[in-house]
Amino acid sequence: MDALGEIKKRIDIVEFINKHVPLQKAGRNFKAPCPFHSEKTPSFVVSPDRQIWHCFGACNEGGDIFKFLMKWENLTFGEALKILAQEAGVKLEKGSFVDNDWDQKQKLITINQYAADFYQFLLEKHRLGNKARQYLDSRGVNNKTAKYFYLGYAPKSWDSLLKFLTKKGYTALEILAAGLIIKTQGNRFYDRFRSRLMFPLTDLRGNILGFSGRVMDETTKGGQEMKYMNTPETAIYHKRENLFGLHQGHKDIREQNEIMLVEGEFDAILAHQFGYKQTVAIKGSALTQDHLRLIKRLTNRIVFALDMDQAGQEAIRRSIEEAEKFDFQMHVVNLKSGKDPADVLQSKADDFAQFYKDKQTIYEYLIDSYSLKQDLSTVYGQKAVIEAIIPYLANIYNPILFDHYLRLLSEKTNTPGETIKRALFDYRRKQKQGKKDQSGFATTRESDKKKNVEETLENYLLALLVQTSEQVYLLKKAGQELSENDYYSPSTYKLFKLAQSYTETTPKEILEQLNQNLPDELMDSYNRGFLYDLPTGDIDWKKEITKNILKIKKYSLKKQIQELMKSENETALKLKLKELTKVEKTLSII
Repeated sequence: MDALGEIKKRIDIVEFINKHVPLQKAGRNFKAPCPFHSEKTPSFVVSPDRQIWHCFGACNEGGDIFKFLMKWENLTFGEALKILAQEAGVKLEKGSFVDNDWDQKQKLITINQYAADFYQFLLEKHRLGNKARQYLDSRGVNNKTAKYFYLGYAPKSWDSLLKFLTKKGYTALEILAAGLIIKTQGNRFYDRFRSRLMFPLTDLRGNILGFSGRVMDETTKGGQEMKYMNTPETAIYHKRENLFGLHQGHKDIREQNEIMLVEGEFDAILAHQFGYKQTVAIKGSALTQDHLRLIKRLTNRIVFALDMDQAGQEAIRRSIEEAEKFDFQMHVVNLKSGKDPADVLQSKADDFAQFYKDKQTIYEYLIDSYSLKQDLSTVYGQKAVIEAIIPYLANIYNPILFDHYLRLLSEKTNTPGETIKRALFDYRRKQKQGKKDQSGFATTRESDKKKNVEETLENYLLALLVQTSEQVYLLKKAGQELSENDYYSPSTYKLFKLAQSYTETTPKEILEQLNQNLPDELMDSYNRGFLYDLPTGDIDWKKEITKNILKIKKYSLKKQIQELMKSENETALKLKLKELTKVEKTLSII
């Protein structure tokens, strides 16, 4: 058995995926909401029998354990292979599956790890770290927490880290690629981080991708030096994807089904120290779609605990529209005092606990915060609040939630709900007109709907092929009724064309022949059939097969008729209309 087969043998795909996505038993397979797009109805299916997964929703993707890890962590095949080989205890032969990108990334991670060890040693055990230790103490961070987050200290020297890493065998260019040093115009190098408290920035696995360095004396250089300095974009560090504290908190996030978002590293560190281990920092105030995709894999509930200054409140408002696309439940911890979470936790931890307990839903918070800025005893104040809130209400399509917040806004502004509804509908109408002509929008929605029906019918046909014992009947019936143009997917047509060459054998032999001879490019279509649920009970499978094939034919004929109506070929149009009538009549009596 080769390395790939041995890895698949040792790692069960259901157990592996279940560590990342909670799966529920569904017949002989397992289901979950797809982790790669937002959805309410679970369409992500995992088969323990075939050790594969497939999304029957918007993604329409699938594969084996390697493909899942590649998509989950945005890895190349070589990267996923080496991670899974390590987890399975399978030794890869030297030179096999060469992946230069992986080797380069691993080198940068190793360099960063050495740098973190260097910084951490200076903070914990060297006299140069005295000032940093005193600073941490003044911020309320204890030794246990400092070790937990692997905090460190970058000395004032211009080249101490450079010298340390050079002795470890790395070149200046390799250290530069990790973002740890800066190159001058004179081709000299010096340490990027100097006289700073160091926060390692990690991925979900704990690999150190970069650093954030904070000055401890904000009066340095007249206050002109940046408070925080981050690793620049490198082959492994991308700011828009990184959440500080996610490695430390991801298990608690999943267990509590909640993530608390704060602004800075100290906010996250103090939150963990005081027991809020589901907390991560978003490195400033920009919550990106990459962040939200990552969060969605762990939880569907976000609690914002950002600074209550203007920038923090604006960050909350900017985040709502993006987060709504992923169908998150959102709440806000209103700190009221204007201080950031770290300050409140350090000085009055009980107050923070009460603020957390009293957290509001995102829309309650918005209504209250806008209302405080206006004089609601005047019609102009009421109008200002309603106009500010309407763009947020426009994103709510759940009728229960919509009615709740509409009533809340109505009571707060003393304005009839019907009046607010009219203003909201007017806003939505203007938004639609601004983006696209209404008829064009409707046509697109209708097209998507038809596409989903055709995909579903074809997936059902594949399931009937591989999960029933009526393969011979199905293949002959499909051969009689369906032409190449009737199939939604070209790969499904090719698969059926190949399977039809085996109809002189038994049902079992048909599947065996397909398993042995199916080209790789058709394997995804074949696997989909094993993951699609068939109805249970006393089913007449030949009747079910006939109905499904005729429905596929019906949708194909309707598409052909639409095209012919644009032309002047009345003879061909009449023939297709006659054929459609015959198919619909047969369907009505089956």
